[in-house]
Amino acid sequence: MIGIWNQRPKNKEHFARLLEFCKEVVALCSDLGIEPVLTGSLAVFGYTQSQAIEVNDIDLACSELEFPGLSRALDAKGFAHELKEWHVLQVRKDDLKVEFDSMEYWMAGLQEDYDTLMLDGCTLKVVGLAGMKELYRRGLQATAGQSDEANRAKHSALAEKIETLNMVSDCGPGQPWYHGSPFELSTIREGSTITQKRELARIFSHRPTVVSVSDDGQIKHNGTMPGYLYAVADEIRPGDLVPHPGTTMAPGDEWLTTRELRLRLLGPTEPAPEEQLTDRECASLASRLAEKGKK
Repeated sequence: MIGIWNQRPKNKEHFARLLEFCKEVVALCSDLGIEPVLTGSLAVFGYTQSQAIEVNDIDLACSELEFPGLSRALDAKGFAHELKEWHVLQVRKDDLKVEFDSMEYWMAGLQEDYDTLMLDGCTLKVVGLAGMKELYRRGLQATAGQSDEANRAKHSALAEKIETLNMVSDCGPGQPWYHGSPFELSTIREGSTITQKRELARIFSHRPTVVSVSDDGQIKHNGTMPGYLYAVADEIRPGDLVPHPGTTMAPGDEWLTTRELRLRLLGPTEPAPEEQLTDRECASLASRLAEKGKK
């Protein structure tokens, strides 16, 4: 189950209207006994909950055999629609668009693995994470090497989304998650930092303001407080985490929670003298970060 609670895409005003339109279309599908499957940008947003993503239209999929009956029902409701030659039924309302992809054409050979997405009272069946990556891989392959501007722009957009999806894959399924804090805790709130790197969580427990990771993986910091190392006791599901937007760590190392999670205490921590940054090292790092920010 993927729950989207407070997060919204970058174009949240447009998305709010789009979602209401989608609810109308999905209700029509329900009356016809059609259960569409969510794919495209909204599915990517569901899995990553990255607020850098724009959801300009909503992509659903169903059997192409359902297109004629769906078209008649759309006519009866007064919805503008058009069947495209690339096996897509488009439904429009002003500047809003919901598309139905042919499952037989666009999802041929795709593993039948689905999840459920819940958003603002709307529950949708969604293509599984592995399937989403495969669909975007196919899209990248189809648009690679194209010379026209439209396909180049599409290829770039597809590349950005698959990169975002691949960040989710960096979270090893079934592997433990850790949180470090100078405080005694039983839960962490939405927006807290967790990581699958135990040593990094321990460093965070010392409340550092500067953390440096060398090329060989050695971590140094300026934290001085004793603290506690915790394991996340709840199961982490798709949608529970988003990449930390301001991280200075490697991609996939630092994540923010999207809901409250229970913790299990692993033990107290003490900062080690050998991992302490000197004042000169801190000043040098701060100078390099400031210079990087100007570029």
